[in-house]
Amino acid sequence: MKLVRYKSNGSAKYGILEADFVYDIIGDVYSDQFEKGPVVGGLEAVALLPPCEPKSITSIGANYVSRCKENNLPVPTEPGAGDRFFIPVEALTGPGKVIYLPPQEVRVEYSGELAIVIKRTCHQVSVAEAADYILGYTIVHNVWAKNPVRGEPFGEFTSNIRAYESFCPTGPCVVTDIDPMNVAWQTRVNGEVRQKTNTSKMLFGPAEMVASIASWHTLEPGDLIQCGTASGVGTMKPGDMVEIEFEGIGVLRNMAVAGEDMEPGELIFIDRYTGD
Repeated sequence: MKLVRYKSNGSAKYGILEADFVYDIIGDVYSDQFEKGPVVGGLEAVALLPPCEPKSITSIGANYVSRCKENNLPVPTEPGAGDRFFIPVEALTGPGKVIYLPPQEVRVEYSGELAIVIKRTCHQVSVAEAADYILGYTIVHNVWAKNPVRGEPFGEFTSNIRAYESFCPTGPCVVTDIDPMNVAWQTRVNGEVRQKTNTSKMLFGPAEMVASIASWHTLEPGDLIQCGTASGVGTMKPGDMVEIEFEGIGVLRNMAVAGEDMEPGELIFIDRYTGD
């Protein structure tokens, strides 16, 4: 099943996506008590929103060996060891929305990632139990601004990393019934393939990540966990169209634009390590 959120008469609603048509949902999408309602319209005519409403977004940074090697990181022995952090929910944006590149940043990177969507409140669960707390999976474009600071422990550009508003495009849907450990995916920039791999290359699976995070942080319905990216990460410039495609989920498309086009007050950021 593919679940979406869409805008209707000024408010957000959940729907079911079937054969390029969106249907209303009757009931609570975060329970087993919902059903398909009447058709809303064709996908091309429906304004899609991020497919969930997270209270927290947690990023597991190092989860592919290829990315560890590319970024001079040690291969972790547990989920997120040395590279796990929160992303501000203000960074969340939807499919088709623009990514604003702040003019003061010298390096802004793209990266495609699988993301877990939590189904119900989750705290102190085992790996065996964790799957029961997962609603499904979506695509995240994890964007980071990285000012160059040499001599830091994790490499040339990894200190002073920030996520701004619009830096977490998510969507287009949440898929509830795929095998998250066997999904082919790729990232394209202006049609050129930059990342290409399979989730089978992940060091840790979704259940391991959920159990690890839930050991120190209470996860709530709709919360997102970013599952890490593979090698091929690079920089974006204004005008770049980034497409991230995951087999069985769909394509997440977002264009980068110059930050001067933002409205006053829209530059909201958080330091990766300090939270300042």
